[in-house]
Amino acid sequence: MTPVPKNLMSLNETPAGTTACATSVRAAKAIERQRLLAERRALPTEERRLRDQQLRAVLAAFMAQHPVPAGAWLAVFHPLPDEPDLLPLYRLWQAGGIRLALPRVTQRAAPFSFVAWSPDTTLRPDVTGVPAPDGPAILPHTALIPCLGYSTEGFRLGYGGGYYDRTLPLHPALRRVGVCHASARVSIIPEAHDTALDFVLNEQGQIWPPSSPADGE
Repeated sequence: MTPVPKNLMSLNETPAGTTACATSVRAAKAIERQRLLAERRALPTEERRLRDQQLRAVLAAFMAQHPVPAGAWLAVFHPLPDEPDLLPLYRLWQAGGIRLALPRVTQRAAPFSFVAWSPDTTLRPDVTGVPAPDGPAILPHTALIPCLGYSTEGFRLGYGGGYYDRTLPLHPALRRVGVCHASARVSIIPEAHDTALDFVLNEQGQIWPPSSPADGE
């Protein structure tokens, strides 16, 4: 990762410094996004399939330990190119009676809605071009959130559109579960709009919060 200037935090001491700090952090995030996207595209197909398979196993175990209450909704994400493919797991969850939802963006630079979905539902591109279902908005209990990058302190690096940043604060009771590949670890200096995740999972297991010895007993 391109290092953030060592004096970055001291820039907060003045209004001008605050602006300079925020600009430096945004520039560092933009560089990291470019690097992570390039690494994703370069990942061999077989390696991607293996990582996705391992990640699905981790998620299945996590949801078995932290189930969605009966009748509640689980928000998931439809994989974009090079994102983890969790569709086989979604089908298993739906067959087990879990109700699923997907994000749908209806207005740029605004919060999105969670809309009921099943793996057999016809999807149409929303205003950002991401496949999404039509229908009324619902309120999920848990959301699986794709991470372009993640920190070991529970923060997420997204694609820069800010849609999750605008949406998550509107749902304070939502259980937020970040999903990513282990190679996407980055150092993130949180900005004011960044919302910490409740959990971060990759194909190696739970990254945030750190597991204690008691968790394995």
